Amino acid sequence: MNKINVAIVGNPNSGKSTLFSTLTGFHQEVGNWPGKTIEKKEGCTCFRNQKINFVDLPGIYSLNTDTQEEKIAKKFIESKKYDVILNIVDASNIERNLFLTMQLAMYTNNMIIVLNLNKYAKKIGYDIDIDKLSNKLGIPIVPMEAIDDIKKNILLLKIFNHKKKLIKPKKNKLKAEEIFNQIENILKSCIKKKDKNIFSNKLDKYLTDNYFGMFIFFVVMFFIFFLTFYLSEPIVKLLEKSIFILSNIIGSILIKISAPDFFISLINNGIISGIGSVLVFFPSIFILFFSLSLLEDTGYLARIAFIMNNIMSKLGLSGKAFIPLLLGFGCNVPAILSTRTLSKKENRILTMLITPFMSCNARLPVFILIAGALFDKGQPIIIFSLYFLGILIAMISSKLISKILLKNSSSSFIIEFPPYRIPRIKYVLYSAWLKSKDFLKSAGTIIISMVLLIWFFASMPYGVEYASENSLIGILGKFISPIFRPLGFSNWKIAVALIFGFIAKEVIIGTLGTLFKTTNVGGLKSSMSEVFTQPSAISFMVFVLLYVPCLATLSAMKKESGSWKWPIFSVLFSLAIGWIFSFLIYNIINLVILWN
Repeated sequence: MNKINVAIVGNPNSGKSTLFSTLTGFHQEVGNWPGKTIEKKEGCTCFRNQKINFVDLPGIYSLNTDTQEEKIAKKFIESKKYDVILNIVDASNIERNLFLTMQLAMYTNNMIIVLNLNKYAKKIGYDIDIDKLSNKLGIPIVPMEAIDDIKKNILLLKIFNHKKKLIKPKKNKLKAEEIFNQIENILKSCIKKKDKNIFSNKLDKYLTDNYFGMFIFFVVMFFIFFLTFYLSEPIVKLLEKSIFILSNIIGSILIKISAPDFFISLINNGIISGIGSVLVFFPSIFILFFSLSLLEDTGYLARIAFIMNNIMSKLGLSGKAFIPLLLGFGCNVPAILSTRTLSKKENRILTMLITPFMSCNARLPVFILIAGALFDKGQPIIIFSLYFLGILIAMISSKLISKILLKNSSSSFIIEFPPYRIPRIKYVLYSAWLKSKDFLKSAGTIIISMVLLIWFFASMPYGVEYASENSLIGILGKFISPIFRPLGFSNWKIAVALIFGFIAKEVIIGTLGTLFKTTNVGGLKSSMSEVFTQPSAISFMVFVLLYVPCLATLSAMKKESGSWKWPIFSVLFSLAIGWIFSFLIYNIINLVILWN
């Protein structure tokens, strides 16, 4: 059966990706364009026993190759690896959108225009004569909202009849001014514009205000954090409990069939532990992506970037970078994944490098444990100070890296405000699911592999007690523990906990509990009070705050940057920063104590 290949092309915020999801449903794959870090979406559907493949090209304003997205789109269009182009046009910004249409018409003789956001266009005063516009352009136009299932079949029928030559490509390449003159002449006879007092303009006066807009923003972000952590917490606990029960059941079965201890440890401490360390991320990641998609679909996300641009520009970043940094307080993994919204490569890399300094939710239990064990008073102040220190280090690092390493030149900040609208829950859920599933597929393989590697070192040599001082991991712990002596803590068990913390920071407490042979918090606090002094406890918490990102974060960083270069740099840089600041803080506190 022959297939029809369709390229979906349009401006950002034109409804292009929503239409793609509507046409392909769950039959789609998300990857990257060859040699690029920009997301590539492909999907398929069947119509009248005919398979139709869709490629969702990056959102672009033109084919001028000024950006990475434009280069990718132009290269694909010139390759002729398609039968039909679906050009998504935002009816409320029709003049700007038709600029891309006119450029596409110079390359292809088979194009269909999907006129989207018609309801909003009418709301703001546009009266478009679609038949006349189609005749003037010489291109068939299908008016529809991106989620309109009724018009979906009409559109598929147009695609099905793609062999008919829809428009002859123009051989001459027009200049931008000539294209806009043509568009202006065409629209004069096809559109009537009525001036209307637009509600969104009134709303923007408040939501983008320097003070009131900032207040609303923090309220919205607080609500997102509430949703992310309070909703995900019971699900995460249920997953952890289920994994624990599954591990016990499988362990019991393996013991009954007299499986070797080495094999039982491989299954429980290696494979199940590895899969579990990936799955427990899923609820938080899904809720965060759901919240982000919700904000994006309402049109509010662009306003947040605008509000924060003045602050972020001083750090060598754009306002859009604030969203990933904010998400970093919840989990660094979705924060890293969300950097794909940044158009400039240098901004994406810089944001990825400083995001791990935002104290993620997994570090908080460590801070609570150590602060509770060593300090009777002032625990909230100590923990708040750690969060503030992370922000301060991120700001300093951003300034240094942008000036020295990336040499990130300042650029103008241009952002389009999409219209406000009621979020489409079906689309938001679907978008969150696809992004979360993508995380499980990409990060999961690397995490499980590394967990198995660490299990191997904790189980060797054969017959040794798992993660004991005689195991390879214990020997390694004793070997590296002198590195931490200048920081005030040199116990090999603490060193091993930090090694396991490389997998995930929440593993630190579990590792300490195993190594100190205690399962309750009270007993663990007692052990910590024997290992640490107050200065060394603060030094340890600072090191946990700043040292290496977890494995999931590094794998996400590799995925988004397209290279191991930046994850490796992040490990070395954060280790150096963590050691230096822990050393300074430990010795300064001791000097203050001696002085007094």
